[in-house]
Amino acid sequence: MICKRPVWVLMIWSLMLMGVAWSQPGGKSPAGERLDIRSEAYEWAPPRGQIETLGEIRWEEAFDSLFPPDDWQLIDNDGSGSGWGYRTRVDFVSGFTILPEAGRWFLFSRFDHANSQGQIDEWVISPRLPAILSNDYLYFYAGAVDGQYPDSFYVYLSTSDSSLSSFNNLLGAFRVSGPGGSWHRYRFDMTPYAGTEPFVAVNYYHEQGGPGSPNSDNVWLDHFIIGELPDIFVTPDTVVFDTVAYGFADTLLLTLGNVGVDTLEVNNIVSSNPQFSVDTTRLVLPPNDDKHLAIYYTPDSLNPAQIGTFRIFSDDIVQEVLTVYLSVLGSGLTGIPAAAPPAQFTLAQNYPNPFNPETVISYQLSVVEEVELSIYNVLGQRIITLVDGRQEAGEHRVRWDGRDQEGRMVSSGIFYYRLTAGRESGVRKMILIR
Repeated sequence: MICKRPVWVLMIWSLMLMGVAWSQPGGKSPAGERLDIRSEAYEWAPPRGQIETLGEIRWEEAFDSLFPPDDWQLIDNDGSGSGWGYRTRVDFVSGFTILPEAGRWFLFSRFDHANSQGQIDEWVISPRLPAILSNDYLYFYAGAVDGQYPDSFYVYLSTSDSSLSSFNNLLGAFRVSGPGGSWHRYRFDMTPYAGTEPFVAVNYYHEQGGPGSPNSDNVWLDHFIIGELPDIFVTPDTVVFDTVAYGFADTLLLTLGNVGVDTLEVNNIVSSNPQFSVDTTRLVLPPNDDKHLAIYYTPDSLNPAQIGTFRIFSDDIVQEVLTVYLSVLGSGLTGIPAAAPPAQFTLAQNYPNPFNPETVISYQLSVVEEVELSIYNVLGQRIITLVDGRQEAGEHRVRWDGRDQEGRMVSSGIFYYRLTAGRESGVRKMILIR
C-alpha cells in the first residue's frame, strides 16, 4: 500500500575518507617507488541523490550501468540511420551543459535526426513493467533547448508486447520544456491499467523536422519511475558552482515544478549560508507547471563558502520540505592578486567524490615550486602522473578522467593522489565508481 504520511528518508554519501597526510621533509620520491598506503575503513552509498523522495518508488531506471539496459529498445522508425543515443554530458556552444538527471547516462536526440522527408520518428521502449497498482503513476524527466521549437513527445502503453503496432494506448502528448540544460518531471496516471504488466514507450515525433526546420531541436530524456511521488519536485537537487572572484557572483538555475492537480505554494526558501541566495522566497505553482529559480553565489573575501543548502518549504501534503545541496568547486575564489599568494601549501579533497567518470583535484602552492601530482592504486603502484614540472604560487586545479598513463580506463576502486611540492607533500583518498 502506498504510504501517504510524511516520512523522511535521508541517504548520505557517507565517506570516512583519509585527511591530508603530511610527509616528513625530504623531497620527491624516486620514479617507480610505491606509495606507502595504510588501509582504512570507508563506507558510502551509491550516488543516487542525497535525499530520497517520499512516497513509494516501486520500479525505476536511472541508466546507471549498461546502456541501454537489458530489454530496453531504441528504435529508429523513420529510417534516417540515426536516433536516440546515450550521453554522459553534452556541452553546447551557447554555454549550457546537460548532465544526467540521475545515474550515469541519459538519452539524447538531435534536431537533424530526420529522414529525407523531414520526418523524425524515434522510440524508447521499456521492458515489461511490474504489475500496476491503483494510484500508480509513470514518471520520467525530459528537457529541450528552449520553447521556440515545438519538440513533442508522445507517451504510449501496450498491455501485450513491445512491438510498435501494439502501442495503442496514448497516455499523453506534450511539448517538451526548456531552457537548455534543465530537466522537467512529467507524470502519467497508470490507474486505468491496474493489474496489467505493461510496456511503455516515449515517441519523439515530427513531420517537419531536421536541419533548417523551425519545428525541431535537441531533446533529452532520463530516469523512469513507477510509483507515487510528491507533487512538488526540484531539479537538480545538487548544485555545483565554479570558483568565483571576490566582488563577482555566479548564477545557476533550479527548476521547481508541480505535477499534481492542485495549486501548490512555496512559502519560504531558507539558505544555510548568506553567500548563497535566491531571487525569490515565495512561488505559486499551478498544476502541471514549473518555474525557474535563480540561485546566486557571492563569495566573502575572508571566508568563501564551500558548501551549503537551501530548504524549500511548501504546502505539499506528502513532502513539505525539499533540500538542495550546494557546493563550490575549488576554493571559492579566483582572481586573488599575485601580491597575496596562499599562506600555506594545501591539498583539497577531490570533487566529486565518489566520482564517475572524472574528478577535479585542487591545491594551493605558497611559493614557486617543482611539483608532482600522481595517482596510485591501493597497492601503492603509480597509475598516472598528472603534473610534473615547475608551477607558480597560487591555486591550481587538475582534472583526472579515470585513465592510466597509457590512456586506458581504470577499474572501479579506491585510489590515492599525492602532491609533492619541494619539501612538502600531501596524500588524499578518492573512490571511482563505474
